[in-house]
Amino acid sequence: AGAGPPPSPPYFDLFTTSAAGSADKIDFLIFHCFVPPSLMPNEDALPANVKLIDMNEDSKKCGLSRLFTRVTDERQKNNEMKITLEKLTGMLSTQIIDYPYILVEYKPAFGHIFADYIEDYSHWGYSDLDVVFGDVTRWIDDDEWNGYDIVTYGFGDQDRLYLRGQFTFHRNDPMYINQIWRHCRYLSKMDVRYATKHIKFESAEGCYSQAVISRKDIKVKWAVKAFTDVGEKSPIYTQGVYLSFGSPPSLTSSISYHPKSVLYTASSVETGASLLRLSSMWFEDKSKHPKYLERKLPIQKLVGERTQVETYRMLQNKGVKVDEEIKCMYWAPATYQLDICTVEGNVASDDVITLEHGVLYKQKFQERQNKLFPDGIKSFPFFHFQEWKRVYRRTELLPVQNARRSSHGLVVTKEGVLPMLSISPSKVWNFK
Repeated sequence: AGAGPPPSPPYFDLFTTSAAGSADKIDFLIFHCFVPPSLMPNEDALPANVKLIDMNEDSKKCGLSRLFTRVTDERQKNNEMKITLEKLTGMLSTQIIDYPYILVEYKPAFGHIFADYIEDYSHWGYSDLDVVFGDVTRWIDDDEWNGYDIVTYGFGDQDRLYLRGQFTFHRNDPMYINQIWRHCRYLSKMDVRYATKHIKFESAEGCYSQAVISRKDIKVKWAVKAFTDVGEKSPIYTQGVYLSFGSPPSLTSSISYHPKSVLYTASSVETGASLLRLSSMWFEDKSKHPKYLERKLPIQKLVGERTQVETYRMLQNKGVKVDEEIKCMYWAPATYQLDICTVEGNVASDDVITLEHGVLYKQKFQERQNKLFPDGIKSFPFFHFQEWKRVYRRTELLPVQNARRSSHGLVVTKEGVLPMLSISPSKVWNFK
């Protein structure tokens, strides 16, 4: 047999290690097919909230294809299928093997597809493996858990109203919220697509976002909380991204102990030296950062007036002539652009966007300053290494899956990870 691609990307261990910090509220279900047992990650080394689910049915068929054809359930019931379910399942299984990226097309329907696996959860969502998670549950506000049907975290580019594939979560409502995807015909009429000779890749972020924005009976929030490696002027290219595990459990706290993951870096290249003077457990210091320990206190606060936002489709519906060639998302078909693109100049990078009763609103946000984060430091719920993953290498010096037992944290760089040095407030590095 040929060498073939590795069964998991080199940053898989980093993903799972960081995910442990969300174990108090979030489980990560990872479905897989055709990975030989000898090449599977060591499940004993995985955090308890990362669950690998084997979908092999036989040597030639991936059980995911059977689950994914659930999107045609209405057409099956009405005897409208253009090809047999058996043929559709086989074709999809082949595509999953040959073109695994096609799985992202189905993200909007995960709540329906995996209904049997999520029935005991209040919410469901989707993410990617090229993500390092920080203290996610510290960043999710109560109103995001309880006041919205769908919440998505972006990078300050929310003038494009698409639901981010890196982190979007939904209220688990099997009959309603979990069925919004049916607007997307490439899913609800999947058999029609597969009955043609040429199957064209579809953008889930385009069609599903259009479906959501067109609703007048749901509440949606586009928050600005994510962090990425796009932009070489970012301080992460000189300082890296710090992933701290906090204090290890003590003999008295081991039963109630939850692993921690806190991500941070310098807020600018100029403040990079502050990282070298900072304790890796700064977020546990009640005297200096008490607001961080107030888990119910939102990290961001809304300021100023709330005003309406318009998309080009909304302008068009008012009778205003708009350019039909408008395009703000190069990867999404033109069909969705007018609905997703806000009118140029309408939305800034520090605006939170909400959808309520079919109306889009924007409002400025600020991060709380006093006694939340150390001076010169920026923290975030997750880091998407969109560019770094191309050159990231798994390290053998410090296997990431063992990092929690052997270090206080990790410094994530473009090429891989390094163990984080423990720095106490009284002993700092001095460079002359």
